[in-house]
Amino acid sequence: MTFAQAQGAIPASALKLKAFAAPINAFIFMCYVMLWGGSAGAFVKVFASRAMGEGSPVLPAASLVMHNSYRSGILLAPVGMMLLGARGMLSVSDKTLAKKDVNLIGALISVPFLMLISVNLVVGQSPVEGSGGERIGSVLFDVGLLGVSATQCFIVLPTKLLREWRMEW
Repeated sequence: MTFAQAQGAIPASALKLKAFAAPINAFIFMCYVMLWGGSAGAFVKVFASRAMGEGSPVLPAASLVMHNSYRSGILLAPVGMMLLGARGMLSVSDKTLAKKDVNLIGALISVPFLMLISVNLVVGQSPVEGSGGERIGSVLFDVGLLGVSATQCFIVLPTKLLREWRMEW
């Protein structure tokens, strides 16, 4: 089935969404900004706690940004995903079909960092407060969170935003 045939199969009611292209795009990009803010806040929070210590004034601010961004993003995500899917179905651009899928690459890059976070669940569960196992688990968790956040902030989300920005209706 060619793209022209597939576009003919789209119901007329769905084509009415094109009239609301600007608000739909704004909502989708707002969802991406919330995800980016949460990832950047997590990155800064871990980096500040390791570089400046637990009493750093940057820590509460980064924590506030991270939590509020993730909360807002989670609330907006269901609607944003539906609009993103509808926008992708109505796209007339073949640019959306990339040879290398950045989400897959980002997921593959994130896997070792996610494994470090999961190792923390085993190593960091020491019965003695302040033990070596607890400190090692804390470092593994922080490195894993830094890696996942950096991958989302600097690889996956910017590439997705550029791809969405270039998509034609």
